[in-house]
Amino acid sequence: MDLDQAVQYLEGMRVLLKKEALWPSPEESLLSSQKLETHRILGACAAALDFQHPLIALVEDHDLDAVFQSIMDKMRDAVLKRDYSGWSRHIITPHSNFEEAEQMIYECRAQLETHWDIPENPFPRPEWYLQPYLPHLMHLGEFRAFFVGGVYYYAVATTPENYDPGLTANTAATFKRPLSAFLWVDQ
Repeated sequence: MDLDQAVQYLEGMRVLLKKEALWPSPEESLLSSQKLETHRILGACAAALDFQHPLIALVEDHDLDAVFQSIMDKMRDAVLKRDYSGWSRHIITPHSNFEEAEQMIYECRAQLETHWDIPENPFPRPEWYLQPYLPHLMHLGEFRAFFVGGVYYYAVATTPENYDPGLTANTAATFKRPLSAFLWVDQ
């Protein structure tokens, strides 16, 4: 799908959403894959409660190869992730297979040229970022619960298999509620 078709698709879906409930909506999918924005929100929430949230750092395109190599050489105790990604894709840890991780970066660069680095693209460009390597996530996994306006939305547990965050066991909650169900204003 080229850029014009993608924009036309999203505009058509927006019209359809006025008449039919769709889940997840295309806009919800885009929002939920904004990892950097999620980190910003979680950091602000943690600070408001006098807690800490692990810091992250953007990785500029010209630094990506050096940062990748430093993780693979175990010189940097960090995880490299890409924004606008989901389902445990685009994650590089010290345990990652070098060739597979290198191929992932190559494919991401090719996708950027083809899909994002074109004039007048309204979609956000995916960015790479670093976050601390937390060993317990590789052993125990993580549990995430999401609330909207103080109301439970959904939860998921993610546990890496054999230290590979790209190969995870995901256990979803039995109750999910589309975000559109929280909106009471006609669109």
